[in-house]
Amino acid sequence: MESQPQKFSLARRLVFPANGNDELTPGQSKRIIATWAILFTIPLVLMIFLVVIFAGISLQRAVIWLAGAIVLGFILFGFSAWASIKAYNQAVRAKIRHEQEKASSTQRR
Repeated sequence: MESQPQKFSLARRLVFPANGNDELTPGQSKRIIATWAILFTIPLVLMIFLVVIFAGISLQRAVIWLAGAIVLGFILFGFSAWASIKAYNQAVRAKIRHEQEKASSTQRR
């Protein structure tokens, strides 16, 4: 049940390339999780980097803070992407199931 490929902007293709009619493939899912983990962690790391610079924190403590921000950002935003993909695919399956039930009920009449 593949629909016509749509032209999405680059940002949309990277962040969430969904048309609402088809489930995301495993490859798309992995790319979305990686993109969210990297793209949304960058501002977090930059903000912590600015705090480290302006607060005059020691190098050892700065490395710990930045490493923690990277790890926690990857976990937080990667999990958020995974949950969004799971919910999206579940909604698409429900939509397809509903359309099939609707089509079969109209054929019985």
